[in-house]
Amino acid sequence: MSVFYSVQPESFKLHISQKDGISHNGTFDSTHIDLFACRNSFAAFQILLQGTKRLCAGIGEEPWFSEYLDTHVVHLRHKGQLDPIVNLMVIYKDNDGTEYADRLMRDTVATTPAGVPQGVFVRFELPETVNPGHYVGSFDIVESHLFDDEKVIGEITYSLEVSPYVLPAVQNWSVEMDLWQHNSSIAKQAAVPHWSDAHFALMEEYIKPLADLGQTNITVIATQVPWSGQTCFLEPVPNNMFQYSMIPVEKAETGFVYDYSIMDRYIEMCFRYGIDRKIEVFGLIGNWVNEEHGFGNYTQMPEAIRIRYKDMDGCYRYMRKAEDIQDYIRSLHDHFVEKGWIDKVRVIADEPSNHAALRGTLEIIRSIAPQFQFKAAFYKKEFFDEFKDIIRDFCIIIPGIGLAMEQWQKIFREDRERCFTCYVCCWPMMPNIVLNSGLLEARYIPVFASYFGLAGFLRWNYTVWTADPRKDITYSKWPAGDTNMVYPAPDATPELALRYFALRRGLEDYELLQLLEKQDNGAVAKKLYDKVLHNRDVSTFYNQHGEVMIPFHKISLATQDDYDTFRKEACATLVRRKENV
Repeated sequence: MSVFYSVQPESFKLHISQKDGISHNGTFDSTHIDLFACRNSFAAFQILLQGTKRLCAGIGEEPWFSEYLDTHVVHLRHKGQLDPIVNLMVIYKDNDGTEYADRLMRDTVATTPAGVPQGVFVRFELPETVNPGHYVGSFDIVESHLFDDEKVIGEITYSLEVSPYVLPAVQNWSVEMDLWQHNSSIAKQAAVPHWSDAHFALMEEYIKPLADLGQTNITVIATQVPWSGQTCFLEPVPNNMFQYSMIPVEKAETGFVYDYSIMDRYIEMCFRYGIDRKIEVFGLIGNWVNEEHGFGNYTQMPEAIRIRYKDMDGCYRYMRKAEDIQDYIRSLHDHFVEKGWIDKVRVIADEPSNHAALRGTLEIIRSIAPQFQFKAAFYKKEFFDEFKDIIRDFCIIIPGIGLAMEQWQKIFREDRERCFTCYVCCWPMMPNIVLNSGLLEARYIPVFASYFGLAGFLRWNYTVWTADPRKDITYSKWPAGDTNMVYPAPDATPELALRYFALRRGLEDYELLQLLEKQDNGAVAKKLYDKVLHNRDVSTFYNQHGEVMIPFHKISLATQDDYDTFRKEACATLVRRKENV
């Protein structure tokens, strides 16, 4: 058997089509890569392996015999001064059947058919304590079959330059990073009771990589099914996406009793990992409705606020009276005040469709819970004009910025009292961070936010998994990958993804740009902006329906090399600046 191997940059995304035979975008013409990184960051690259027969890639030391006896095992064996973290990649089908690499599994072996590449993601985590300097290393490509002796058939080599510059700890980054946490999906995937100790142990495992990413905001689900399950009941393949309240409610002789211990425990757990800038409360405003399928508004409130309680006879019911719902909202507000967290709290609406109902709810909440502040994710500037008197934090979908670009730029420059961020979701198709998105799109979005003076970036999809996300992440209404950024391992703990690391890299770029701009080193930042934001007129990106009109490669000219050059120049500039202070 012949084995082909090569090295690829971290931004490479393997995609495979098997419509008319096997075709893919892998190349096998390079076996060396030069890397650069600062401390408190990471360096990464990829390795591709492909055989003319079935190939089993291995990254561990243990033996492996395949049930397919013609399979040759190809191990990667590292030699070097630094210890890498190595993961085999898993490919997933997009909605059109094309396969893309994404999940980084913890299994140490993976079998691929003849002619199909196996991707390997290699990264070096570089804490502040690592010595700056030049490091070299290699991976031997070692082949064997059954009981034959192993033989080295090739080598991948790398060099890594570690800058003396230390990137600030993620907890001190300026960016506001807001990946919503859908913790009910974790409980369902693991088949553990909601809010049990087992559930909390798993949630903590997902909080850790969120903190490493630079997450700043905490998700609190305060009522039942605020998104009405993302209309998962209309899917041709069942995918349960309902999210449930963290706050148990009981009715007693003296009135309703609210148990905030679960919510407090979760918030305090996030605090321990440095996720402590804002607490976003879902379920009080802008809840999604679907009258036709039973998810309407059965309450006396302007919007469908779904509060389930245990009645004195042991049966569960939902609050309907406005006075009862308002008592709950008032109590929740007072609890945040007592905990000293009220200034962090944002009661949030996600793309509210009924503006009159939303304003009615906001007016009620302001009258009974006066210290609550509000946030909304939305599309059109008219929403901002209508609600700027009452909402403080605004998150605009990127095509919405293009609809009124000059006006938004003026607002971003002049309005320093409100917090503005941007987001993408199931649309636009570019830029995005779905399965078929190029990894440089994930880096583009934080640079876009930095250039336009936005505080950060929001996306809704951390763990909103489909029914079997280890095998299939397609969802009929939305592009594959829209619902998740990480994956559950067999034990339901997280397995990370190429998209996760691409976004992490982009958020590092945001922080470097902010540091450069604060220190009046505009020339280095400008070079990156000129490449990444080659076309800055967002109004030309999309038509009036939000459909992409210009391909990404004509909007952004930046390559992996351009980003690497920026980071080298940024780190050198920041080091010099520090030395001269």
